[in-house]
Amino acid sequence: MSINARHAGATHDAFIWRHSGINQVLTQNYLRGERNTWLLGDSGYPLQPYLLTPVPDVQPNSPEERYNRAHSSARNCVERCFARREV
Repeated sequence: MSINARHAGATHDAFIWRHSGINQVLTQNYLRGERNTWLLGDSGYPLQPYLLTPVPDVQPNSPEERYNRAHSSARNCVERCFARREV
């Protein structure tokens, strides 16, 4: 888990990501040949070898559309986990 509370709420997520420690670690790991870590990001983030984002403007029934559906489903599951709390 990586938390960064240095920036105001109006700061774009991609800016925070670009300057985050976890991005630096993942970049260094990737450049050293480590290719076994992936994160899911929304379309506001840049596509990187370890940061998977949706493919824009896909054709119906294409591999890209299937990827976007799987990506969305996985992100939805993760976001529900973050939103879940004990009552």
